Amino acid sequence: MKKVLFWALLTGMTLSLSAQSDFINYESSFKQMPASPGATDTGLYGFYNPAMASTTAYINSTFSFSSPDLLELSEVDSWGWYLGLPNFSLGFMGEAKSRDNWNTLMRVAGSFGHSAYSMGLAFDWDMDFPGGDGRPVSMGIGSLMRPLPYVSWGIWANFDFHASYQQFGSDLAIRPFGNKWLTVFGDYWLTNPGSFMNAIDPEYFSYSFGGSVEIPGVDGVSFSARYFPEKGNLTLGGKYSMGFSSTQFQSSLEGEMNKLPFSLSLRAGGREKTFMDTTVYKKSAYVSLNLLQGVSYHKNIMQSGSTLLSMLKAIDNAKKDPRIAGIKINTSGMYLPQDFYYELREKLLDFKSAGKKIVMYIDRGNMNNYYLASCADHVVMDPLGMMSLRGYAVLRTYYKGALEKVGVGFDEYRLFDYKSANESFSRTDMSAGEQEQWEKYLNVIYTHVKAEIMKARNLSSEKFELLVNDYNLISPQMAIDSSLVDSLGRWEDISDIINDKIEGRRMDTVPVFYSSDEIKTYDEQWGKTPAIALVYVLGVCDMDSGIRARYLKDELKAVREDAEIKAVVIRVDSPGGDALASDLVAEEILKMKDEKPVVISQGYVAASGGYWLSMYGDYIYTTPFTLTGSIGVAGGWLYNNGLKEEWGISTDKVQVGKHADMGYSFSVPFLGGVLPDRNLTEDEKQAQLKYMRDLYDVFLQKVSEGRAMDKDTVNDLGQGRIWSGPDAVDNGLADGIGGLEKAIVWAKKEAGIDEKQKVNIIEFPKNLSFNINVMDFLVGSGSASLVGQANYQAYFEYLRKNNGIPQAIMSMENMSAALPDGSVIDGYFDDSVNK
Repeated sequence: MKKVLFWALLTGMTLSLSAQSDFINYESSFKQMPASPGATDTGLYGFYNPAMASTTAYINSTFSFSSPDLLELSEVDSWGWYLGLPNFSLGFMGEAKSRDNWNTLMRVAGSFGHSAYSMGLAFDWDMDFPGGDGRPVSMGIGSLMRPLPYVSWGIWANFDFHASYQQFGSDLAIRPFGNKWLTVFGDYWLTNPGSFMNAIDPEYFSYSFGGSVEIPGVDGVSFSARYFPEKGNLTLGGKYSMGFSSTQFQSSLEGEMNKLPFSLSLRAGGREKTFMDTTVYKKSAYVSLNLLQGVSYHKNIMQSGSTLLSMLKAIDNAKKDPRIAGIKINTSGMYLPQDFYYELREKLLDFKSAGKKIVMYIDRGNMNNYYLASCADHVVMDPLGMMSLRGYAVLRTYYKGALEKVGVGFDEYRLFDYKSANESFSRTDMSAGEQEQWEKYLNVIYTHVKAEIMKARNLSSEKFELLVNDYNLISPQMAIDSSLVDSLGRWEDISDIINDKIEGRRMDTVPVFYSSDEIKTYDEQWGKTPAIALVYVLGVCDMDSGIRARYLKDELKAVREDAEIKAVVIRVDSPGGDALASDLVAEEILKMKDEKPVVISQGYVAASGGYWLSMYGDYIYTTPFTLTGSIGVAGGWLYNNGLKEEWGISTDKVQVGKHADMGYSFSVPFLGGVLPDRNLTEDEKQAQLKYMRDLYDVFLQKVSEGRAMDKDTVNDLGQGRIWSGPDAVDNGLADGIGGLEKAIVWAKKEAGIDEKQKVNIIEFPKNLSFNINVMDFLVGSGSASLVGQANYQAYFEYLRKNNGIPQAIMSMENMSAALPDGSVIDGYFDDSVNK
């Protein structure tokens, strides 16, 4: 409907308005642009067709001027200055009336739409020099359609506010090869048409045609020709790009033979392709990457650092950029979830496969950051640093005795040996099932890390085990002697090490965004970029916090109904929680699966309710570090066991119904919160257990259907047992080992998108909650013990809030202990994982 109204408005204005001299005349563009607007890169940022403002991808500025004679450049007859930003432009154009009098107009244009279809609106002001009064004089409206990589069609109208002048124009450009190698175009414009019939009257219309070529393999150099039959005029032009700047010139073969009209344009701003990247600048720089600020899924205004997706993109852009010879990475102070180490390492290995080098700096190495660093061609360690390859351990804290001392009781309702989510509050030590599953998990990740480090650093198994088991701390010199690192030095010494020891020549250092798509001038690809949705499902499974199931299911529905989205990647990082919240989201995923490909990318934890969220995906990717499975249900009951009496508090009640007082709670003074006044009776306990069995049966059935597995097989794999990613692939709970990038590649393939085709990754949910993890400010993310304690407190509060409600959840209240040497993952039970 919007398009119909737009075209009706455009046609009406075109046929009903008629001009004066202060006007943006399309013919004035011939000295500024070598081709019609839609056939050029940015069409001077929408100065003639305001819809072209939508093609600008980064801030750009262009200055141009023209002279009636190349040999008399001091004699300027027109000039222009144009500023282009995404969807907005500001421009000034001046034409000489005489040597001291200029007709100067300012145009402001804006546009909306996307790469396949956009519309724009512009307004013009009189800025004549001297004597301009700054009054508004005219208005422009336009549309640009690029439905395919091969065609561009623009249409626009300009008219003044006195209804005395109008101009209508349209241009068509075709790229037979779908790229800039060859572009042919034609344009048609009418001045003062008066009526529709005048559109075919030669008195009112004019046209031109031409083409431009860019030699394959010589990016940034192009030549153009444009012919105006009415005047018998041929214009020849050329363009030379140097990346962040470019020069464009043209000359017109008309008029007196002893004169050669000439125009020149100079641009600065976003980066264009240039053949200099593969010649002069080839492998001349290293990208610098500092991981001190960490990597997260989302950022808010209070956070620094990068997101996982942006980091993967940055490394990929550097891999494809011919100017980049390598990447240097500072790991000082780096703490990441374990799956992030894997994903970044895999991406760096892919970067390395392109013949580019990686230099890694570490000051205090542990199993995880050395696992990442080991993929480098050259590892530099601080002269006063240290390394400790101690292996992996899980230390779980038990609070039964403490609860008893303060008069708080807790009964754990447990159907399975492995479903240990609540045993921290009911036991004083690890259960046999808990020990078994964690020992298995730690062996899997230890074996993976050991194999990767041995392969990368050419170490024997015996030497690796010696470093792990016989040395608590490894000094810098011992790290050199043990072939763990290659040089000693500080981060500020890395450039010299690269220049002297690695490359043997001086290399520039550039920031990570140097190769980013975000700083390109425009998108060379015509047509709409295929879209893939990336949906983050993070945190505890809860209706209104964590994954925010009430809100998220609506977001998923919108993704499912959006015809522009061709496939969906769902990133699950959740220990589970409320089965209802899990199922609301899972059912939306199941519906989506019927309409478009859905791939699951499991993060560090995708277990219990987190596996519930995963089970309906067409394909499930997991990582070597992922905790998944834990198909089961946990239950428990917190209650007063002397706290009330110790504090001298008494309660009384009146009730109707045998179990009415089951959840009756008293307020705990000064501490906040409430606590049930009594324990459950035997029949109430049995009701809890029956509900848990029924819920577990539903869980089994849904996994059986989602994974096309026999229900008895799922039961054998279930019973609350945690599985590592590789074990999950082996037993059929997951399909492949890989991270977010592999999931995106899978989604492209299943959606029928060519592997080399650029895609637009749209991240959801859009409305992220603004949450700040207070512990991050109080103790910093490097304090494992305190952050682990914060997790415990958050989990205890979650347990109290959901007291007596069986949960599809795994043990996460002190998960930081499962990560080595202070590496932490926090925020599952508040919303900081979504920040």
